[in-house]
Amino acid sequence: MQQQLQARNTERLEIFAGNVTGTQEFPMEFVPELTVRSATDSIANRMALPTDVTWTLRDDSSSAYLDEDAPIGDQLERGAHVTITPKAHLGGGK
Repeated sequence: MQQQLQARNTERLEIFAGNVTGTQEFPMEFVPELTVRSATDSIANRMALPTDVTWTLRDDSSSAYLDEDAPIGDQLERGAHVTITPKAHLGGGK
């Protein structure tokens, strides 16, 4: 069991991240335990996206938005393609 934990801690998850306009796409590597929120911040930084915008990730194969608080390795497979998009805050909040 200890060897399995050590192996998981050293594995890297490679994904391909693009922006909504399709003008940028980068391979990115993360430890699977990293939260999606932290991965999104890293992707936005690499793409030099505005810092006054909240960003989110969408899985291109399913069109589902990823859970920001969950580990990225629990939601994506190696080689997945994601799109970073501005997070829309829609609704009737006051």
